[in-house]
Amino acid sequence: MRKTKGFSLLEMLIVIGCIVALMAIAYPAFGQYQEKNRENADAVAMHSAEALFTTAYNTGKLIEGRSATEATAANPLYYDGNGDLTWTAPSPYGKGTAKDSGVTISCCGDYEYDSKKDYTGGVIYCYYAPKDSDSPGFHIHWG
Repeated sequence: MRKTKGFSLLEMLIVIGCIVALMAIAYPAFGQYQEKNRENADAVAMHSAEALFTTAYNTGKLIEGRSATEATAANPLYYDGNGDLTWTAPSPYGKGTAKDSGVTISCCGDYEYDSKKDYTGGVIYCYYAPKDSDSPGFHIHWG
């Protein structure tokens, strides 16, 4: 009787088939988790922008030599994505795509991060609308 070393072609094909089947099952779930992580990163950025802007507004903090109270819808403050506010639009940092991961994250008062919208390449801008305006209060938006 002859001794053989290694695996036969049939055994290798069965193992490869099992691996392919497992990958086909796991891949869609992996993509959904990636999207949830992107959306969570965007929602955290909105929370950070809200906290920075409301603090700067309420304390009269100067940002690049100007008060945060000067921020309007026409001339907003921008969240730079790195934990600071700026008067000039920063490089885009939005990550969430229009692919719906099934969650809508409530944040920033009445504003929500809608997982059905595409925020890729967006930035967050902030301003305060006075009480006599159509929509008074703090505004935190993606643009």
